[in-house]
Amino acid sequence: MEGAAPLFEKLQNELLPEVERIAYGPGESLGYAHFCHGVVLRILKRFNEAEAAFLKSNELNPGCVNTLREIVLCMGKLGLNEKSLPYAREATEVGPVDTGAWGNLAMCLLESGEHEEARKAIDYAIDLDPQDPINPFIRDNFDRYCNQFNRK
Repeated sequence: MEGAAPLFEKLQNELLPEVERIAYGPGESLGYAHFCHGVVLRILKRFNEAEAAFLKSNELNPGCVNTLREIVLCMGKLGLNEKSLPYAREATEVGPVDTGAWGNLAMCLLESGEHEEARKAIDYAIDLDPQDPINPFIRDNFDRYCNQFNRK
């Protein structure tokens, strides 16, 4: 953790101001500028601000699976699972072979109580790439997740 502190400080004090200058200046109409802004904010764990940057990126450049996945991730961190579900579904439509999009959809569905559809989504993600380390973890812990999210 001590080794990461200087990197986070550099992100916060040097990269973030520069990416903000671009996103709110010459790159204001470029989805990619807002996407980059969102990535830096997400790494800094500033999820509310990152969500806004990714939403702006999606508005300017709709249908990008990477942006949609980032929106879902940020909303998930903020506990906005119902709000994130349409973005998770859209990500699987624009990226039908994107295993991350299918894993995100499975988690959104789990957290929304849609366990049967979540099971299908995670199984499909694993069928796409059995070597992916994250989706098999979700499937292996599926019952625990079902119980955890039912208590909310």
